[in-house]
Amino acid sequence: AQILSQIAVLNQDFAKLNADTNLIPAVWKSLGANTQIQFCLAQRDPGGNPTTGITRTSTSVTAFNGSADQRIFFTAQGGRDIWDRDRYLNIYTCNLGGGLLGYAQFPGGDPQTDGTVNLFSAFGTVGVVNPPYDKGRTVTHEVGHWLNLFHIWGDEPDCNQDDQVSDTPLQGPENVGCPTFPKTDACQPSSPGVMFMNYMDYSNDACMHMFTTGQSTRMNAALNGPRASLLTSNGCSPIGITPISTEIPGDFKLNQNYPNPFNPVTNITFDIPKSSFVKLTIFEVSGKMIEVPVNQNLSAGTYNVDFDAAKLSSGIYFYKLEAGEFTQTKKMMVIK
Repeated sequence: AQILSQIAVLNQDFAKLNADTNLIPAVWKSLGANTQIQFCLAQRDPGGNPTTGITRTSTSVTAFNGSADQRIFFTAQGGRDIWDRDRYLNIYTCNLGGGLLGYAQFPGGDPQTDGTVNLFSAFGTVGVVNPPYDKGRTVTHEVGHWLNLFHIWGDEPDCNQDDQVSDTPLQGPENVGCPTFPKTDACQPSSPGVMFMNYMDYSNDACMHMFTTGQSTRMNAALNGPRASLLTSNGCSPIGITPISTEIPGDFKLNQNYPNPFNPVTNITFDIPKSSFVKLTIFEVSGKMIEVPVNQNLSAGTYNVDFDAAKLSSGIYFYKLEAGEFTQTKKMMVIK
């Protein structure tokens, strides 16, 4: 429930559907943005297997110590190896040391450490969350970084550096707690002052309410630039296996895909005469595995799999069915 509550907060905050948008000051209300960015738990893992999108890892590490401590990204060091950053946003939650709430990697960094890391008690809205970080805004903030947003004050306490977004006011140091509007500082000495209710400040969760239009534009530029591969990821798509007949076939059989050639989706059907553990694998001509659309126990029957080759180049590929002692391979062609 705690994880699901965090996904819900992300979708609300990024779509300007959060219940506290009414607290955005009138002067900035028109700047509050629906970013058109949505989040989901993965339904298939990097190997093409069904997943809940949630992994749980027992570790001997008592606390991870911020961005300089990268152990959380490596199974061999007490963490968990990252899923392909070109297909997934990796969100980690753990015990963080040093009073940290979270951190994130900006676009273009090391692919082995490309994700967000968040304190378990500042994650979601239910469970073991602790106020004042109990509204899920820490993850909203860190995902903002992951999509190339800087802190609204520019990480300098003076007025010489900002966040490279034109519609957020220049600001001195970060804000903490829950300021009262209007909050002024040396950079904004008169009303309306600084935008302390922006997700990229350090205000308490209950006092964060908005991304601006400029921030939305910057995040979408990241999604259409260095993170563009996510737009064609099938990570959120359920494994497309459908029983099309419960009549018991006489033999195991892998049928020719249809249509063939195809672009980008084709149907692969197969017959299973008895309950079996079934594996359907897609290969390149070189033998390199691309995806495993089916890897599970199935009852007797005829099944259809919708295979999506949107990320593949034109060429010849092979698909292999393994069930019990039965193995059969066929060829298919993608033409784009």
